[in-house]
Amino acid sequence: MRPITQKAGNRRLQGGRRAALRALLAAFGAALCLAPAASFAAFEFPDAGARQSGLGDACAALGGDANSLLHNPAGLAYLDRDEVSSSYNKLFTGLDDGSNISAFQLLYGRPLTAPGGFGLGWMETRLSSLYQERTLSLGYGHAVNDKLAFGAALKQLRIAVQAPQLNYSDSGSVTGTADAVFADGESASGLGMDLGVLYEPADGYSFGLSLQNVNQPEVSLSGTGKVPALVRLGAARRTQSLLLAYEFRTREFIRGARDYEAVFAAEKWWRPGRNASFALRSSFAAGSRDSRQFTLGLGYRVNGLQADYSFLMPLTGLTLENTYGTHRVSLTARFGRAAVRAVSWEIGNAPYGVEMAKMQRRAAQAEKKTKQLQDEVEKLETEIERQKKQTPAAPAAAPAVQGAAPLPAGITEGAEKAATPPSAGTFKAKPEFDKISPNPEKAQEFFREGMRQYSRRLLEKAAQSFRKSLELDPANDWTRKSLERTLTELKQERTQREPAPAPEGIRYTARSGDTMRSLAETFFGDAGKWTLIRDANPKLKDPQKLPAGAVVIIPQIPEIPVPVPEDAP
Repeated sequence: MRPITQKAGNRRLQGGRRAALRALLAAFGAALCLAPAASFAAFEFPDAGARQSGLGDACAALGGDANSLLHNPAGLAYLDRDEVSSSYNKLFTGLDDGSNISAFQLLYGRPLTAPGGFGLGWMETRLSSLYQERTLSLGYGHAVNDKLAFGAALKQLRIAVQAPQLNYSDSGSVTGTADAVFADGESASGLGMDLGVLYEPADGYSFGLSLQNVNQPEVSLSGTGKVPALVRLGAARRTQSLLLAYEFRTREFIRGARDYEAVFAAEKWWRPGRNASFALRSSFAAGSRDSRQFTLGLGYRVNGLQADYSFLMPLTGLTLENTYGTHRVSLTARFGRAAVRAVSWEIGNAPYGVEMAKMQRRAAQAEKKTKQLQDEVEKLETEIERQKKQTPAAPAAAPAVQGAAPLPAGITEGAEKAATPPSAGTFKAKPEFDKISPNPEKAQEFFREGMRQYSRRLLEKAAQSFRKSLELDPANDWTRKSLERTLTELKQERTQREPAPAPEGIRYTARSGDTMRSLAETFFGDAGKWTLIRDANPKLKDPQKLPAGAVVIIPQIPEIPVPVPEDAP
């Protein structure tokens, strides 16, 4: 903001009031940080993406995306792909004083080889150039097992105020120099810490506890204001296409007094296309001091890209009479090789990570069984070698006696077979041994390649990859089902591409004065169906005048039998 000089006092009264109002807004932002006996520091607006805002921020019991850094860092443990998410928010649009409150965030999440993941975040909220809040965050989530995960995040919180050089009265006149609250500077910062735990006792049911700013860092110009700790307890139920979430949260808003809020949220996904998903979400929140708010959100996902929008409207306080609500838009990109996770948190898409985890467990079981069978083979080979050493050498063949009758061929061959011990080279393993995958990791690679080709609708290549995977792992039911589904859809696509059969009908020789409308009236009883005759006879250019002697195809309509006129030629 440009420095305010004494010339401002000569402006019109309306301009003076606006300048005074902006100065008061900046002073109010600083006052939040300088009145520890009455209130806490800033950071009242939660950082959230558009999807999370559409759910009323009821995300303490959710995980598996980069936004877990902001709600419950334990959810970072279930990231299965690299993820980048950006969001832009316009808070309380349409205020009559022209205030421009906006927020921006940029998040990155990455799964780790160990059972966990980390996230980075940059969040910023601004009131024009008068007031700024910025948060830099680094978090890590660790999965103890498939059901339980813990997480922590370290944050740097910073506020900055553009201090006015002069104070103004309500009438717009100068009342003095800058307020003393800015004597210690125009910015302050501190370190905050978030902790979280996420537990899934059964598939699709999850509970989460998140403690944000547990150390209550001091972030104020005077060094006496603290950011209050926020406690969030959530529960969620999710299926392949539906999410229901509940969250209860509480924090101190002044010393010795707490705010409470309960949020109910729902999200529904549809799949209008094979590679696309559409979502509708909403929430309702109610809390202490008669606070209530409503949110509505939309989402669209295609392959690894997702766009979201949310609208938040307070039902008390700043209502439609004062503001047009808060609007948020987000864009998220997921990329890279999918990590194996036993739990899938993504709704509206096939849980590839979950199936990969199942395949890995089957591969481990197959390797264990292979080792057992190999041990059995080695024991049998050792026993065969021992028996061969103990068997005496066969005596030399007796010389042929002149005149003696030779033994029958069958007896000689049988005796030789009986005297010959089994050879280790001809040993045949048990039938189960042939079913064990000689290279389960290769089978997984073919399966993943097939899933990628299937998602791109390259069905023929996907079928080939699934067949190669089955050759290496014939007992894999999921791969077999994927192949069957792919072949079914491939057959449907080929059927759709086949040309439609030629229309059946009768051949009619046109007479003088015939038109397509008159023929439709004669054969179909409805002159309005003349377009059917036109479509069946593309060579006839003029439907209002048919050349005498022209052969006209009268198509068959299943619901209308085509009569053949008695006087038809």
